[in-house]
Amino acid sequence: MTATAIAQLQLMTAAEICAAAPLGTIIRYTDLAPEPPLRFKNKHAAWRRSNAQGRLISVTPGANGHPGHFTLHEGDFGTANVVVITFRKTFALDSSLRFAIAQRPAPGSVAVLTAWNGIPELQHLAASHKDAEDWMRTHQHNGAYLEPVSP
Repeated sequence: MTATAIAQLQLMTAAEICAAAPLGTIIRYTDLAPEPPLRFKNKHAAWRRSNAQGRLISVTPGANGHPGHFTLHEGDFGTANVVVITFRKTFALDSSLRFAIAQRPAPGSVAVLTAWNGIPELQHLAASHKDAEDWMRTHQHNGAYLEPVSP
């Protein structure tokens, strides 16, 4: 992110972003370092690891002295509608990075969720209840359920 883009965001801690953002929200994260020129490929690649964005797919509260964490889905890679690699990044709630809400789910959105150990995980964000049901028919997940996204 450029210095101008960072200045326009309302930066929060990891714990604050989890309290403020519903599943499905696009979240940006930054270490506040300025972006190096693209010609410095190694420096730029290292900077990108701490300055990017993803969709919030799960939040795990802390327990037994651990601070808890949340996971962002940053992208899928593959060809011909076949996903080969899913790229996710997990952050501790006491992370030193700063976070901002880049985009909230649209009003009326419906989340397709599964649960693991009682923790909901977003599988898909649909524009409507009908779209979510259609997606569930073609992408079967054990124990999947629908939930409207609250703003």
